[in-house]
Amino acid sequence: MANRNDILKCLGDFPEKVDLDIREISSENMGDYERKLIEYTVEKCDEKIRVQDNKIIEKVQAYVLIPKNIVGKVPGILAIHQHHSNWEIGKSEVVGLTNDEMYSYGLDLVKQGYVVIAPDILCFESRIGNEQYKEQYKENKEAHRFFERFQAIKYLNKGSTLQAKTLTDLSRAIDVLCSFDIVDSNRIGAIGHSLGGQEAIWISWFDERIKVVASSCGTSCIEDFLANGYQNNAWLCIPNLLKYCDMDSIINDIVQNRKLIMTTGLKDDRHCPLTGIDKIEKTVEDNPNFKLIRFDDEHKFNDTEKEVVYKFLEECLR
Repeated sequence: MANRNDILKCLGDFPEKVDLDIREISSENMGDYERKLIEYTVEKCDEKIRVQDNKIIEKVQAYVLIPKNIVGKVPGILAIHQHHSNWEIGKSEVVGLTNDEMYSYGLDLVKQGYVVIAPDILCFESRIGNEQYKEQYKENKEAHRFFERFQAIKYLNKGSTLQAKTLTDLSRAIDVLCSFDIVDSNRIGAIGHSLGGQEAIWISWFDERIKVVASSCGTSCIEDFLANGYQNNAWLCIPNLLKYCDMDSIINDIVQNRKLIMTTGLKDDRHCPLTGIDKIEKTVEDNPNFKLIRFDDEHKFNDTEKEVVYKFLEECLR
């Protein structure tokens, strides 16, 4: 297993924690559940700033889905959106506000009785770019790509990483989820597809409040991405990480005391190199906390795989 302190050192500096200061922006009755749009504080910062009580802070928006007719406390789910080179869509896709039902797993799970939080990752939807350049970003989609690259470079230059920033933000989302009286903080899961699946794995490694993680087409070994000549994404730009470990070790750490299910497409070698998947499976060996589903398709989260994943979450959290 990898040394946790070595990995944290590679991730770099983490922002200082601040009060959540949760604010409800809107609330809609969706029949069998309620959909709230909320905003909360993640850190003091110098971008997208808001002055409050003489402090410069950064706010993040998220949807919270709350099932009706709850009896007692119920499990909570952190649902993380994909990348798909579509920076204008983040949390909205997860909660069913777009036309692609394949990735509305947050909506699926609230209908199964979970309280779900779906935040925007930095660079997506409500967090596309600096406020003064909002109109430019709307008119020039390529600018989104440059903004993402800028964020990665900025954090590296400051002794941190985009991954450390995102882990901080996602951990704050779990804080928000656990702040609801109806949520059982001992039964928290995380789910995501693609980048969301990758970050579901990372936040589960980072924040041990997560008891079960489901990653759809979310990862392979970094060495295998590099061997394929494919960078994958800026969140995996973590200096010196490969001196200590690869994603197989990260996953092996998680499944020592938590549950993890991964799906990977046999025709998805570019996004999730199959040689790296083989390494992960070999490293984890016969650990009963780990489950891998290989399916004969591309970079997707099909209903067949969803059925198995949702059953796995149910078995682990109910």
